[in-house]
Amino acid sequence: MRWFAAVLTLSACSARTSPDAGPQAAAVDPTEALLAAALAAHQRQDYPAFVAKTQHALATDPDNAVHRYNLACGHALLGQPDQAFAALQATLDAGHFFDLEHDPDLASLHGDPRFDAMVTSLRDQVLRIHNGERAFDLGPALDLAPEGIAHDPATGRTFVGSTRYGRIDVHQDGTVTPFATIEVGGRPVSVLGLEVDAARDRLWAVGTAFGAHVDNTPEDAGITAVIGVDLASGAIHEVHRGDRPGHFGFNDVAVGPDGALYLSGSGVFVVRPGTRAPVRLQEQPLSERPSNGIAVSSAGVLYVADREGISRIDLTMMTRVELTPPEGVHLGRIDGLYAIEGGLVGVQHQNPWRVVRIDLKPNGRTITGVEVIEQRPDALVSATTGAVVGDDLLVIGRAALPEGTDADGLGQFPGQATVLRVPLHP
Repeated sequence: MRWFAAVLTLSACSARTSPDAGPQAAAVDPTEALLAAALAAHQRQDYPAFVAKTQHALATDPDNAVHRYNLACGHALLGQPDQAFAALQATLDAGHFFDLEHDPDLASLHGDPRFDAMVTSLRDQVLRIHNGERAFDLGPALDLAPEGIAHDPATGRTFVGSTRYGRIDVHQDGTVTPFATIEVGGRPVSVLGLEVDAARDRLWAVGTAFGAHVDNTPEDAGITAVIGVDLASGAIHEVHRGDRPGHFGFNDVAVGPDGALYLSGSGVFVVRPGTRAPVRLQEQPLSERPSNGIAVSSAGVLYVADREGISRIDLTMMTRVELTPPEGVHLGRIDGLYAIEGGLVGVQHQNPWRVVRIDLKPNGRTITGVEVIEQRPDALVSATTGAVVGDDLLVIGRAALPEGTDADGLGQFPGQATVLRVPLHP
């Protein structure tokens, strides 16, 4: 389940909901609220409630592929294979593809000829594009549930965050060592977005209460902050909280040229230099859709991704304009979003997950082309975010569990934490 409160992969187990976060947040779409309630029931392992709330969401939005797929997962979890297959078939007939064979919610369907036929059909239909290579694994642990990744060009270190343990590990010269553990107000939070701010000797980490954390409780809902970690020592120096009880929190962070911190969530939030509290960015028109990937270009232009696509926010005029992709191209559900020379690159959860490069005109307002540079590689069954390193993108995700591994006790997102190196211009 990766769409954190209502938008990041496409399933109850591998999909992500975008966050609903912070003070002065924009109004939440009723459909998103229903999805958030369904996913909360899933995290509690209250699967009858998960199915009931998902059915309500589907009745509100009958064409929503996430709801339909989540309904299939719920029926599978309840041992109702016929209902599960009916929901899966309806999803596939509508042209939506999911990574069925690696979704633990569907484990009860394994061995059924109907499931094998669906998996085979999907393998035949989804094109494999593989330009990257497996860069490194993060030690032997199979339950880190990685989410954020950041790279420090000055030292060559790569930082990776764990949603399972709220820990940041650092990889350098083939070794992986613990770097920092994130808490907010003494409570456990998952590490989500990460961004290196070398000019200020900071690693910025989004810490948000999330059901994947081994110590998470329902009472922690709404705890969220962006946290400044000393790049040298791993000491926590700054905590900018944006609590909103009962809701999901911040999701990702991008650093502006002046050091301002831009946060995705229900709307876009900013922590300006010299201030402490995140405040809602007042761009016009305000979007009610939860945001996910977020990036700032070298020219100081902000780009924000949500379930429908990418918007460009002019930080001088405070205006928001949605970028128009080429005909037939959908740029919704981008998790990690990064500014590169000549455009953007995103990790997209879209039939199945893939990495896309988005070329822009010099004014940054018009898309001139979109290229899929990685899709359905053997190395990873799912991916979340990335970090630009020179002409490559380091993508963090999970490899499949070794055959015969007992997944009991490994949490919601088991798998070998792995980093893939993908060339930006293959």
